[in-house]
Amino acid sequence: MQLRLDPITAENWGAAVAIEVADDQRRFLTTPAVADFLADDAAHPTFTSYLICDGATPVGFVSLGHTPLDTAEWSMPLLIIDRVQRRRGYGRAAMEGVIGHVRGALPAPRVLGLLCHRHNVVAQHLYTSLGFAQAGAPEDGDAELKFRLDLFTETST
Repeated sequence: MQLRLDPITAENWGAAVAIEVADDQRRFLTTPAVADFLADDAAHPTFTSYLICDGATPVGFVSLGHTPLDTAEWSMPLLIIDRVQRRRGYGRAAMEGVIGHVRGALPAPRVLGLLCHRHNVVAQHLYTSLGFAQAGAPEDGDAELKFRLDLFTETST
């Protein structure tokens, strides 16, 4: 497995919008279609959307960024592994790649945060196994999780 994060461009936009959420995951997302998310994401210049690829094969989509006033805390509003690529280890590998990518950003961020639906126990288990910790009580069905980039030098396996 050789995952990489490719920024969304005109050349790979079609591959990105073809990424589909698995039916059993739709209930956990407010925006399950990548095209809808890309339209919303365009209004936030400090966020970048990426196509997650394994070699030449698109396997997922992720959005990362920070608010204009706080480069120390990044957030990941959406991560999708394509429905036909699930259960192959791409979720963990993608998150390890995301953590490495954010860790390498300048100025150096200290925290990567995300929201996870409180009933999505599979995703919560993945995130906590990588070092994310609950940061707040669930809001509107979501649990806030944070990864302290300044405390960990590498992700757990």
